Amino acid sequence: MGMEVHIFFTFFGLEILKKNAKPKLPGIYKLFGSLGVKMMEKKMKKENIGSFEEVRQQAIDLGVKLYACSTSMSVMGIKKEDLIDGVEVVGATKFLDIAMDAKIQLFIG
Repeated sequence: MGMEVHIFFTFFGLEILKKNAKPKLPGIYKLFGSLGVKMMEKKMKKENIGSFEEVRQQAIDLGVKLYACSTSMSVMGIKKEDLIDGVEVVGATKFLDIAMDAKIQLFIG
C-alpha cells in the first residue's frame, strides 16, 4: 500500500521486542487459560499463520519501524542489548514527532 509503519512499544509491550520473546497471548489467557492459548496456536497453524517470530520478522522485512520507549525500558529494567536488532530506542516526545505527520494513527491499549 506504500505506507510507512512506525510502532511504539511501552511497558509490557516491550516483551515483544526482546530477543527470544515468547509472548503468552495475555488476553486469550485471561479468557480461556492455558487451554485457550494452545487452541489459538493450533488455529493459527491451521490457518497457515506463521509463528510469532515469523510474523515479527516479516514486519521487519517489510520495513516496519519498531521503537522502544526509553522511559518504559528504564522502569522495566530492560537494556538495549536485550532487544532484537533494528529496534530504535526513543522517548515518547521523539515518537510523537514521528507520528505527528502520519495519515493514520492507532493506539492499542
